[in-house]
Amino acid sequence: MIRKLTFATLVLLLSAVAAFAAGEGESAGSGAAGSDAPEIITLMSPADIAIQDSFVTSRLPELLQRYGYNVEFDIVEMGTNNGREWREKLSLLVSAGEPPADIMQVYGGNGNLLMDSGYVAEISLEMLQEEMPAYYAEGSIIDPNFWVLGTNLETGGFHLIPSFNAFGPTRHTFAYRGDWLE
Repeated sequence: MIRKLTFATLVLLLSAVAAFAAGEGESAGSGAAGSDAPEIITLMSPADIAIQDSFVTSRLPELLQRYGYNVEFDIVEMGTNNGREWREKLSLLVSAGEPPADIMQVYGGNGNLLMDSGYVAEISLEMLQEEMPAYYAEGSIIDPNFWVLGTNLETGGFHLIPSFNAFGPTRHTFAYRGDWLE
């Protein structure tokens, strides 16, 4: 239940951190704050934008504590900035039968690989509108087809939360393990 409550907070903060880490902007589940042990969340991002000793792992837990969440990030590093090598490593992780991470920031066609694997949660646009009304409204204004970026075109299911910055939609989306959100 706590994981579902932190869903919107994590998406917004991870979007801001991803934009910062990628040089696209400024810097801008989970255990309850004050609990003894933080919840460990595994995070994977494209081309290793986030590494174990990065801005994400050092600053994001501090930011989340301001909102009442006690978390630490364990980054799944792929060891490459080469997109082709990164996808090959992701394919190997998926074919091994285990979800690669709790939260995955994916780039371009890698979202399809995760959707086809069955590991990522199917969410609804209605939930996004309810839990993240400002984000949903802004995305809809930027591009009427913005939400198609997160849709499995074969099944019609919505799985990936697209991201945007000051220049419009990016090719990054966020995916969440289905079993992790339950």
